[in-house]
Amino acid sequence: MIFLELLEILVGSAFFAVILAPLLQYAFKLTEGQKNSFSDSFKICFYANCVSFFVAYILPMFITHSSLDWMWDGVGSLIGLAALTYLIAKELGDLKKSFLIALLLQGLTFLFAIAVGLLIVAIGVGAAGVTN
Repeated sequence: MIFLELLEILVGSAFFAVILAPLLQYAFKLTEGQKNSFSDSFKICFYANCVSFFVAYILPMFITHSSLDWMWDGVGSLIGLAALTYLIAKELGDLKKSFLIALLLQGLTFLFAIAVGLLIVAIGVGAAGVTN
């Protein structure tokens, strides 16, 4: 079970990192005037998403013996925001700009997850309507 969750975390983190890396590159371009490489942006987003997902989904299994504990989702998001801020600050050197960029990327991650969920629901409703 934990192996499958770890595999899901790696795939999910890579998926979100591919989407967020160009946005992070653009944010670096706006704030610093120079673009960092895609691999650096990908690593930052991937590591931060891995930490966030690990705290939200794996850690509750060891502490509360349940992967569906609702309070860990918020803690995972906050830890992910802190990890993203730290990794961007390490690259940029400015904590205030890093926090704003991390907050923007965390919000975009949330909105993207909602959009994917709505797309899945719309496909399900459409498939149910076609079969009837």
